Amino acid sequence: MSSSHPLVCIFFKLPPSRQSLLRIHEIAWNVFLPQLNRLNDTFEAVQAAHPSPEVNIIWSEARQFAAEKMNKLQDVVYQNYETGSHFLEFAEALQLGRSHSDEYDEFRYSTCQAYHWAPGSYQSRISGG
Repeated sequence: MSSSHPLVCIFFKLPPSRQSLLRIHEIAWNVFLPQLNRLNDTFEAVQAAHPSPEVNIIWSEARQFAAEKMNKLQDVVYQNYETGSHFLEFAEALQLGRSHSDEYDEFRYSTCQAYHWAPGSYQSRISGG
């Protein structure tokens, strides 16, 4: 990367597009995952030198908890992507002046699905509430 700014900062400065939401997934794979793998490798090296069953249990629980939170976050991203895509298709149909009932129905269905999928708010879904 030629810029000295962190990838996450650059991502949020990008203009919105259909593809930009899915770049969050790229950030997870290209930035966060390598760091987590390094942390895990370091942990395993320390465990090899100084084994501790208690620490191993804590580390396993922390990894499981983090994985659950990331799965919930991924669900939110994909649901928002779907809703946004259907909205753009509906807006395009309106702009082109063609019949837009199918696009509207898909957008409305996607919006209802997002609403029912996350009662309260997405934040409560992520935090486990």
